[in-house]
Amino acid sequence: MRREQEVADVLARWQPVLLEKDNVVAVGAGYKTRGGRPTPIPAIVVYVTRKVPLRHLAPHQRIPPQLEGIPTDVVEAGEVRALEAGASRPGGERVDPS
Repeated sequence: MRREQEVADVLARWQPVLLEKDNVVAVGAGYKTRGGRPTPIPAIVVYVTRKVPLRHLAPHQRIPPQLEGIPTDVVEAGEVRALEAGASRPGGERVDPS
């Protein structure tokens, strides 16, 4: 539990900085993935619209491999959009207890 709290504390300090980067759409606490599979390593997960090779990113736009000793993991999330008000949200059948 101590490591998870440490990740949460570091995330709280760095979240505003990470969210200012052009390609970042969300950040959170999670676990590092390798080859699409989760590992047991706690990490700060940074979700980006699309992954870009480091050589195409300005230094101030790069996500460091670690923040205060906590590994980071960059995950491609695609475009994030809010659901419009009044948009169709189909649900399941209603169960009537009577």
